[in-house]
Amino acid sequence: MMWGGRGGWGFYFIEGRPATSGRCPLRTMTCFLPWNFHVHTLQVAPLSLPTRSLREQKKRVLGIVARTHTTSRAAHSKMSKWKDNLAPGDLASACTFNSMFLTMAMLDYSADVWASQTHQTAFLVQYVNFKAEMPVFGKVLFGLLLMLPLVIFGMISGVLQFVLGWRQAPIQRHIVDCVEFCTLVFIFYTIVTAIAPATAAFQSACAGPKVQKAACSAAIETLTAKHLLIVLLNIGMFCYPIIKYRYNRPSSLEKVA
Repeated sequence: MMWGGRGGWGFYFIEGRPATSGRCPLRTMTCFLPWNFHVHTLQVAPLSLPTRSLREQKKRVLGIVARTHTTSRAAHSKMSKWKDNLAPGDLASACTFNSMFLTMAMLDYSADVWASQTHQTAFLVQYVNFKAEMPVFGKVLFGLLLMLPLVIFGMISGVLQFVLGWRQAPIQRHIVDCVEFCTLVFIFYTIVTAIAPATAAFQSACAGPKVQKAACSAAIETLTAKHLLIVLLNIGMFCYPIIKYRYNRPSSLEKVA
């Protein structure tokens, strides 16, 4: 059987057991509470006692389960701390960092779309060559990427805090931490396995004295689709810190944490 409340859903199983004395047998009720992985065994009277109605017995059983749930959550709260709140300064830094990469991704996608619509293949070839060098902005980007290991470490820490139960937080905060890390990994995977080969295929088909029009058009379409995917992923990376800031630790629990 299954029951639910404000704290979540749980399952309980009732097994009969003969009584050692008395006219009415007792039953053993085992409650499994998935949010803290504890198993509780309660002794309750069967629901068919002649002295109580079925509704009263149901309220009694649910009351015992609710009290057990509250006690378990309180014990679990004392064992694990809350996740650190995302400070306004950290939110501003994350949004600035992610907006820069989102802007770069939108520029790549816009260049692909414009070259495809106007048939300006030479412009796109020059743009790709510029992206490969970027004499000034490339150095700035390299300096920013040096902080990437710290960002990845923080994301992995947030995921492990949820998976291993090291920290408490609203479920929305836990989900966003996991999705953010998966999105970043998928961005790197897409760049290495899709963007780089598509760019190389575009340069081989569209650059040089002899341009293969059919192969060049197909390469531009492939590159445009991959850049659109990167744009969508970067939009998600921009929104994740805002969602995490929205689901910071409640102010009523500041003293408790």
